[in-house]
Amino acid sequence: MNRKKIFIAEDDPDVVEVLSEGLEGYEIVSAEDGKSALDLMRRDPPALALIDVMMPRMNGAELNRSMKSDKALKDIPVIIITGRPNVRGLFSSDGEDRVAGFLEKPFTLKVLRREIRRTLEATD
Repeated sequence: MNRKKIFIAEDDPDVVEVLSEGLEGYEIVSAEDGKSALDLMRRDPPALALIDVMMPRMNGAELNRSMKSDKALKDIPVIIITGRPNVRGLFSSDGEDRVAGFLEKPFTLKVLRREIRRTLEATD
């Protein structure tokens, strides 16, 4: 069975570990900064990206904009994961830099899995 790939762009290794363990059934790839995430996704695009807002070298908003301007990455759905309130203004819900959803930390793995399923079903 071919597992869908989920990319996690998150600079906190503990968060990456929890998310990776909680997303059984998916192939998980991660990077700890936006620049590395963009480079890795260009080499092997995922089915979905979970992107933290606050990261070194390129923040989540910059990473999302870079993805949306890249022909190979522009259709990959993005779910923003953040511990900062009021970040929705950094993203568009209907423009070129739109995202599929937002999850504010802390969130449960059940909520995350539900949001991932909903987003992937909408793109199938």
